[in-house]
Amino acid sequence: MNVTIDSLRRRGRRREVELDDAIPSFLPGPSVNYERAEIREQVYAALAQLTPEHRAVIVLKEIEDMQCQEIADVLDLSLGTVLSRLFYGRKKLESILRPIFTSVKVEKEKSRFACNAAIALP
Repeated sequence: MNVTIDSLRRRGRRREVELDDAIPSFLPGPSVNYERAEIREQVYAALAQLTPEHRAVIVLKEIEDMQCQEIADVLDLSLGTVLSRLFYGRKKLESILRPIFTSVKVEKEKSRFACNAAIALP
């Protein structure tokens, strides 16, 4: 018994660790949530620029996750019309969003390059 107590005394007190530091979090941080909110706003702004016909089909397909035939039935359109509006609506969204996300990608690459360059310096 005394041997055990002596052993514990020699080891000293246990080190206390903050719970936040001890358990890693797999949840996204505030910066990720902010980026997602920014992207969401830009996508909704781009959707607002589409014609109502294209916007309806895109929203039902991409946001509401409906099948093309379901969209055709709900909107009382032929399947070919739905597919055509999806195609041209997506092309328009791409043309609206490409400059925005290309500039964001370039800025991130510049930032990453600056960080890598700073690390490489002696």
